[in-house]
Amino acid sequence: MTFYLPFRSLMLKTQKNRSLILTPLFLLLLLAMGGAKLNAQCNCKYVVGTGSPSGISTLSVAIDSFPGIEAPGDSCVKIIGQFNVDANETWNLGPTSPALSRIIFANSGSSLFVLNGGTLNATPRAVFIPCNPFGTWRGVFIQSGGTINTDSARFINANIAGISISNDAYFDIRGSLFVECTDGLRIIGQQTPANHTVEGNQFYNCTTGIDMLSAINVNILNNWYHFTGLTNTNPSTHTGIHLEGFCRNISITQGDFDSLACGINTVKTKNLDIIGAKFKTCQSGIFSMQGSDRMYINDCTFEKTGKIGIQVNMHEVNAGPTANLLIDHNQFLNHGTSSNIYLEDILTLGQCAVSNNTIDLPAPGPTPWAFAANGIAVDNFDAAGGLSITGNVLTSDNAGMPPPGGIDVQQASKNVVIDNNTVNAVNGGSLATHIRATICTADVTMKGNSTDGGSSISQKGISIENCPGLLTLCCNTLTNSGTGLYFTGPLNGAQIYTTSFGNHPFAALHYNQVSSTGAPQIHHGNDWRMAAGAWDARFDGASGVAAITNYEVDNTLLPNGLSKISAPASIPFWFVVTPATEPDCNTSAGCTGNREGEREAQNNIQSGSGQQAAFSVYPNPADQFLTIRFTENAVETQVILRDVAGRLRNRLQIHAGTNQAQVPVGMLDQGLYILEIKQTGKPDSFSKIFVAH
Repeated sequence: MTFYLPFRSLMLKTQKNRSLILTPLFLLLLLAMGGAKLNAQCNCKYVVGTGSPSGISTLSVAIDSFPGIEAPGDSCVKIIGQFNVDANETWNLGPTSPALSRIIFANSGSSLFVLNGGTLNATPRAVFIPCNPFGTWRGVFIQSGGTINTDSARFINANIAGISISNDAYFDIRGSLFVECTDGLRIIGQQTPANHTVEGNQFYNCTTGIDMLSAINVNILNNWYHFTGLTNTNPSTHTGIHLEGFCRNISITQGDFDSLACGINTVKTKNLDIIGAKFKTCQSGIFSMQGSDRMYINDCTFEKTGKIGIQVNMHEVNAGPTANLLIDHNQFLNHGTSSNIYLEDILTLGQCAVSNNTIDLPAPGPTPWAFAANGIAVDNFDAAGGLSITGNVLTSDNAGMPPPGGIDVQQASKNVVIDNNTVNAVNGGSLATHIRATICTADVTMKGNSTDGGSSISQKGISIENCPGLLTLCCNTLTNSGTGLYFTGPLNGAQIYTTSFGNHPFAALHYNQVSSTGAPQIHHGNDWRMAAGAWDARFDGASGVAAITNYEVDNTLLPNGLSKISAPASIPFWFVVTPATEPDCNTSAGCTGNREGEREAQNNIQSGSGQQAAFSVYPNPADQFLTIRFTENAVETQVILRDVAGRLRNRLQIHAGTNQAQVPVGMLDQGLYILEIKQTGKPDSFSKIFVAH
């Protein structure tokens, strides 16, 4: 039995932490050693199937003709054509005694079917193989209502699938080995999770390890998928798990994906969970196209991925209480030359979150730095729930050109929040831009991020390019980049608070050909003490933008005064220092949520008596709604909004006891408006409000 026992060893390595790795040469020698044995075994004691001389096509008939076929032991059964395990029949293969059950398939058209009500039990010493060791057979097919149980069985060289499961079958596939099959395991149609197990199997050199076609309610646990190139076929065709045809409610837990073109490939899949899987030396880890609803990718490891770790294209997320597309707590090690996480065309109503991932940034590529070579890249985001990129740690330790980027968001038409990320270059590694937003028409918030270009000095810390939405930058720390904070193109409202600059050889802040619709840009409490560059702040562009840019900074945080402020002679007052106290990011006066925006708005509201008003108004600028929040119990209040010509544009009555109200402004033209608030028993209050769409 020289052919079978080595494969037993291959199978056992899954159950013992994969301590044995078989090389392609070893497997080739294994097949050669077993060739003579297999050819001799084509002459089996029992010959059945529609193409057999006896014409016996069902187990119930075969039992009468061959009493020993039920548990053939050390004998083999040869199948020519199709042989059926029919209703109410059970075929037990591979008993626990030392005997070995061999199912030998005569040719590429030979197959075994388990019909409705039939059962096939293939236990440790059962093997399904072709007569010719280099030939093929069709597969084992389990029809609706049929049952298959495997425990450490082996399926070799099936040209359709080692096992093919139809909808509502019963299957328990454990610890089995699938070698050189087109599909190792194929699952079709709706299943009942309580009626199946797929756990601890090996799929070795199969074109696809597990292929799911329109499959529903399937759980896959801790399998191993590996390709060695033994057959010299194109490795680009080898995939661990493939889902297509509107699969839904699929859970893939743990498992190793090794040396594949793609670990997991999905098309039009709905509700998919991938948890705790390991991808090593794959060209792509996870690729998803046209999925919908929930997709969770959590606690996975991607090591030495040649191209992209996770790529999600054209995904439709629906509204819900939590993120519908969640990529969380994954680890990316020794990555290749493309993005670790790449999201493109994310659509509809839900929310997307990329959080708490640990990422080795891509190595310098052979072409100039492109959008696809980033740690996290998002292109064309249009999901109403917004995009959140939070708590990720991205590190580059690869020196060379062109350098990779850190976090890059392009063409977002819904709100983007990038907060508490760390993007650093270490050990001489290089980076282009740490965090970039470009062509984003919605609001963008970047809060609590830390960037450090290391000894290589990256190009830019945070870059905002052609983003006309409301921009909020808060409590970011920028170190060792040519430019710390960079703006170019359309810029509407911008609020930049408590930013720390450190070692920026060109400029800590650079406005480069910025255009604006007239909304204010407010800089408050930023720390310039470690900027140490040619310029603390440099302005290149139109004077109209400079005229609406306002600065408040503690004099001690601007040690160079105005000596390192550069602007055209026509706008000498672009940078005007208004003394202010540095807020703490961890206090209510600092950068937490909208509090800083509320404080600025409240400071702009004065009652007719000159007293501070007991409410705040935010955001300012506003896009669709203006929120009024009362800091004490509200009395009867009337809100009046007028344009600068004095024309009434909106009126709202707020009843006593109301703590918060919203004023719709989405239908108004962009520009300056006057908000008047009349409260019973109190002086009237007025405020300037900017509307920016």
